[in-house]
Amino acid sequence: MILDWFNKFFLIPIVRMFLLLKIKPNHITLMGLGFAIICCYLIINGLWLAASLILLVSGFFDMLDGAIARYSNNTTLFGKFLDSFVDRVCESLVLGAILIYFIFKNENDITCLLTYTTICTSIIVSYSRARAESLGIESKEGLMTRAPRVLSLTIGLMIFSFSQQPIIFNLHFIDISLLLITILSGFTIIQRVINVKNQTTSDTK
Repeated sequence: MILDWFNKFFLIPIVRMFLLLKIKPNHITLMGLGFAIICCYLIINGLWLAASLILLVSGFFDMLDGAIARYSNNTTLFGKFLDSFVDRVCESLVLGAILIYFIFKNENDITCLLTYTTICTSIIVSYSRARAESLGIESKEGLMTRAPRVLSLTIGLMIFSFSQQPIIFNLHFIDISLLLITILSGFTIIQRVINVKNQTTSDTK
């Protein structure tokens, strides 16, 4: 019900507005990349609240480009490639910025380690889907797909901007967010491997 309300009263009106302005889905994708670059700059400079808000906008544009393409019946192979490619670039920029900040400015080993594990697991989650689809197998399932990762990281950055004190086991809010993404991404990887195995095994019977 909440999703239906969001689509009807928020997403669809924005989609229609962009269509009236003759803005194409690929333009939206590149705008999302622009916001991710701004977010990267803000993170490196320790402007956590602004970075979290810009990351939220970037994530919304990531959702908006696909909605515009579907609504206007303007989906293209290059558009799908660009969307997926830019998603990986945006994620790498943001997580890379966090890693740079905590390596050179804060020198927090725990956060650096968790950022590294988040980068690795996020890449593997995305690759597992891409590799499965190259074999003709759909593999979109999982607890920690692109949207939940962006949302979890946004919440972590936003709360961290207000409280930078350790919460538990010397972990900050941003550490908890990164840890959650790492663990659930691990489960997502396992889910997708099992899904591909089941489908390929059933094909050989």
